[in-house]
Amino acid sequence: MESPVRTSILKTAETLFVKFGIRSVSIDDICKEIQISKKTFYTEFEQKADLVAEVCTRIVGKQKSEKEQARLAEMTSNNPIDAIFSYRLPLQSKVHKKYAAFLYDLNKYYPEIQQQRLEAKTDEIRRMLAGFLQSGVEQGWFRSDLNMELMAQFLTKWQGITSTMLQELEPDQIPPFFDMLSDALVRMVCSEKGMAYYTENYLSKQ
Repeated sequence: MESPVRTSILKTAETLFVKFGIRSVSIDDICKEIQISKKTFYTEFEQKADLVAEVCTRIVGKQKSEKEQARLAEMTSNNPIDAIFSYRLPLQSKVHKKYAAFLYDLNKYYPEIQQQRLEAKTDEIRRMLAGFLQSGVEQGWFRSDLNMELMAQFLTKWQGITSTMLQELEPDQIPPFFDMLSDALVRMVCSEKGMAYYTENYLSKQ
């Protein structure tokens, strides 16, 4: 069971890392914030990298909250074309803005931990995308000749590239970036019925 001190260190480190970035926050800063000695800190974590790895796990866990899972499930039950355009921007932009400094430092200074984080997410994302694609095919919005496994794998890789690019974009570049990605995705997977719906409800209103 996690000790109260460890819990306090993790919570404080997460707050400071997300607000200021990983590199800007020292172990001294964390100890000062919760009023413990560095000796106490080192009884819980051998080094800062170990703390970063656990904070990463906490953040990934929060991103897989029940609320988000319910939203992902909703994507497979409603019109999948509407789901693409209603889901992609609010959640991804919110995540990007909140964790931008943390993810930037994680990618730059702790690439091994970042790689572990991405690998841990891959299978879950692939399963979610496969279900999303299958639902779209069954409803007639997506092409029936899609190779589900390969397309889910491709979109999983694509999602990873998207996450990396988000760290390099200015805030005003994010909306058109997602519009471009959403348009490309629709054109890749939609059936004639899906493209007709997309043209009438989205392209004609641009």
